[in-house]
Amino acid sequence: MQVKHVLCDSAFVIYHEDFRQEFVIRQIPDEEDIMKWIDLQTHTNITTAFDSFKDEMSGAHFSMVESNSGGNIF
Repeated sequence: MQVKHVLCDSAFVIYHEDFRQEFVIRQIPDEEDIMKWIDLQTHTNITTAFDSFKDEMSGAHFSMVESNSGGNIF
């Protein structure tokens, strides 16, 4: 992963070499479970979530979603 752009203190645009595309990495609360969102079928009107993970160094919980051309994930 390579950070392409910092959106704010807790969100970044990254380029993932395995997927060969950009994603938004956003810090989420530890108790937030996005597995149902990750398991959704893809749809043009819904941002696709690919992963939820904890950073080993900071212990922070993050979501990895497709990069979109505007708006927000809500």
